[in-house]
Amino acid sequence: MTHSTPFRLKDQSKIRAVSLSSDLQIAVVQRDDYSLDFVFLDQLQKNDATYLPETKHVCSGKVSPLLGVRWVAERHIVLIGDECIELHLVNQKKRTLKCLKSLPLPVNWFICYVSLLVARTRAK
Repeated sequence: MTHSTPFRLKDQSKIRAVSLSSDLQIAVVQRDDYSLDFVFLDQLQKNDATYLPETKHVCSGKVSPLLGVRWVAERHIVLIGDECIELHLVNQKKRTLKCLKSLPLPVNWFICYVSLLVARTRAK
């Protein structure tokens, strides 16, 4: 079964990546190395593709520049930076992020599957 959810974002800058939560209720938009925009799709009315408000999360110095973002559970997201990997909990009702775990690792590249994260680290 195919599921489509049309929505619009304000044209702020070029979009690098979009990632959806497993229940398709939250979209994360990465536009640059230092921040993420969270779009909560529960605000979307049926058959209405209006502009949705975005909640901006500015990444801390530890995780920026940001290499990528991956959902690992319905409300858990991993932020991978070049010096740190952080696990966050997304609170949909409050529209906030809470850092659950931060690992200071210098990262060159990464591959992420739901149950496995492989990161190539470098010596300091």
